[in-house]
Amino acid sequence: MLDSLVDGAKGLVEGAKEELLNLRKTAEKQLIRLWVASQSHATSENRKKLTKEHKKQKIETLKSISNAYKSSFSSSAKGEWIEQAKNAVDTGIKSLDKL
Repeated sequence: MLDSLVDGAKGLVEGAKEELLNLRKTAEKQLIRLWVASQSHATSENRKKLTKEHKKQKIETLKSISNAYKSSFSSSAKGEWIEQAKNAVDTGIKSLDKL
C-alpha cells in the first residue's frame, strides 16, 4: 500500500514536471513572439514615418521647382498664353497640396 502511494506521488511529481516544462516552453515562445512582433511593428512604423517625410520633402521640392519655373517663364515671355501657362502651373501646385 505504501509503495502504491509512493508510486502515485512519483507519478504526480513527474506529471507536474512535464506540465511545468510545457508551461515554460509556452511562456518562452510567447516572449519571443512578443519581442519579435514589437520590433517588427516598430520597424514598420519607422518606415511609414520615413516614407511620409520623404513624400513631404519631394512635394515641397516639386512646388519650389514649379514656382521657380513659373517665375522664369513669366520674365522671359509675354502674352495671353503665358497667363494660361502660369495658371496651369498654379493649378498643378495646388493639386500637390491635396496629395
